[in-house]
Amino acid sequence: MQHITFADRLKETSIRGRVAFSITCLEIYFKHLNLQDDTLVQALLEKLWEFTPSNSLDEWEYEITGFLPTVILNSSASEKFENVTFLKHPQSKAYQKLYLSLPETLVTMIDTVADIGFANLYAGTAGYSKSTFDETMIVIDLMNQPQLPLPDLSRFERSEFSKFHGWGTAVNKEFFAA
Repeated sequence: MQHITFADRLKETSIRGRVAFSITCLEIYFKHLNLQDDTLVQALLEKLWEFTPSNSLDEWEYEITGFLPTVILNSSASEKFENVTFLKHPQSKAYQKLYLSLPETLVTMIDTVADIGFANLYAGTAGYSKSTFDETMIVIDLMNQPQLPLPDLSRFERSEFSKFHGWGTAVNKEFFAA
């Protein structure tokens, strides 16, 4: 009998499923730090979750950019996005303060989760979408550093890579609930 590995199962999980899995990892990490009720954290997670039901992922990409640590913590990148209207300046400073207070692994994970969504946005998915697979594996590695538990993959592999050219069907966050 052939043993199916976690990696094999993840390869069969859609890009939406990989993003949902990774957002759930973020939720676990924020809960570990007792930050799950923080208003900024909730707004960030809500914006990330908009990926899974969206049929306009280019709009999601534009909107999530204003929340990303690489943009907020990098002054030259922040200047590039200074006209972004969906994240007002006071919020940007509040996110900067939040990100500077978080463990580096969590800050990296936030950017990595968005990168999973960006990875094949303007290119076709070949094979199993190696780029989104690799980024999801980075999230797993980041979860292992503070030895946090991973969510049950079976919740996410229901969104199959074989659907909608690897993206999986657009579904709400509740689709991935335990």
